[in-house]
Amino acid sequence: MNIMKNKNIKNFIFIFLLLFVNFSLYRFMSPHTESVAIAACQWDCAWYMGIAKNGYSEHAITEGGEKLGQANWAFFPAYPVLVKIFSYVTHFTYHTSGLILNYALWPLLILLCLKNLALKKLQPKTMWFIVLATLYPLNIWYFSQYSESLYGVLLLSSIIFLKENKITLTALTCCAMSLARPTGFVMAMGLALWWFCHNKNRNSMRDSLLLVAAGGLGLSLFVLYLSAKVGDGFAFSHVQIAWGREFKIFPLHIIDNLYVHQHLTATYIALAAIILSCAMVIYGWRLEGFLVALTLVLACSTGVKSIGRLIFANPLTIEFLVYLATSTGKTYRYVLFFLLVCLHVTVIYFWIHGLKILA
Repeated sequence: MNIMKNKNIKNFIFIFLLLFVNFSLYRFMSPHTESVAIAACQWDCAWYMGIAKNGYSEHAITEGGEKLGQANWAFFPAYPVLVKIFSYVTHFTYHTSGLILNYALWPLLILLCLKNLALKKLQPKTMWFIVLATLYPLNIWYFSQYSESLYGVLLLSSIIFLKENKITLTALTCCAMSLARPTGFVMAMGLALWWFCHNKNRNSMRDSLLLVAAGGLGLSLFVLYLSAKVGDGFAFSHVQIAWGREFKIFPLHIIDNLYVHQHLTATYIALAAIILSCAMVIYGWRLEGFLVALTLVLACSTGVKSIGRLIFANPLTIEFLVYLATSTGKTYRYVLFFLLVCLHVTVIYFWIHGLKILA
């Protein structure tokens, strides 16, 4: 027990050292007139910070060009509420509070990944896993004021609790996860289905229904709030049209884009995501591959925008790809390390300077 405790302490210290280096890169590349917290806040970050500061609006935006018809209802409340509470307690600004929370959640996310690997009876080279996961270029959203870190912690916690047969704790995290992201309730349903199929005992149906009900409770709380606030409980879904999203059965958006040659970069990323989810299942990551595939189907049912973030910045994808990287030979690991350092620095630079493809 003491050995495991000391090992976790060493891992925490090592992760925090890497986070200090990561923060220093942001500081070095940020404009001199801005703090790191402001420089890191790009794209959807403004919506989250706006909710934390002012709550949800009663009306959509009725003036302006790009944001005409958009509203903050599209963004789920768990992360901005947490930011608001943290800011109230510490008296930090909302931007600083959001950044601190995500930096604080990253070590927990890494340890949850290592725990999940242990439950799968996989033993990665721990230090290499920590380094490569922190250098993974598409973790950029985990170090901005986005809901990725919170959602990742809740998703991995749900998976681990379920594998350990801790149904009540799984239900609680499923409820919170459904308040964190639009995909949260679908993940709860996916976990319930997996549990029902994986466990042939008399309680599997009851446990699965509990997970669905818990996820439904979290979603229902947001639906009831929006119903009272704006008169439309599903405004979070209906407002998506303002971002150019339109519902089509998967994979019609991919097929249509290939046919008319539009949004090709995002479409090719979606095709790569299909291959990724299949590879995860083939390599024995059945539950994780199933959940990534569910995320893909849900995301692509309204378009292929942001598919890179939703799939390749998914914590399960990061865990899978980083584990594969740590399983390579020593020479390949050093080559990967060099490439990831270059990509990580490049992505941070482009993120701070508002490259639209990262939106």
